[in-house]
Amino acid sequence: MENPIVRVCREKNISYKQLAILTGCDGSLISQAKNGTSKNLKGKLLAGLVSLGYDGGQLIKEYDQWRKAQADELKAQFITA
Repeated sequence: MENPIVRVCREKNISYKQLAILTGCDGSLISQAKNGTSKNLKGKLLAGLVSLGYDGGQLIKEYDQWRKAQADELKAQFITA
């Protein structure tokens, strides 16, 4: 499963810096979303992604699923029963 922020940049053939400029977001917000340290997509970043033609509800769902998959993978790797 791919992080939707990574997917958007790949589909638009833009850098994360360019995504920050296009969405009007600070680069650190893009970095947090890309790395999964942001709990969810909302506010200015989500509005900016919608302005680029993406479905906000779908992006939220994909990001939540991606973060859950990342957490599950880490738990399987580091937590033993």
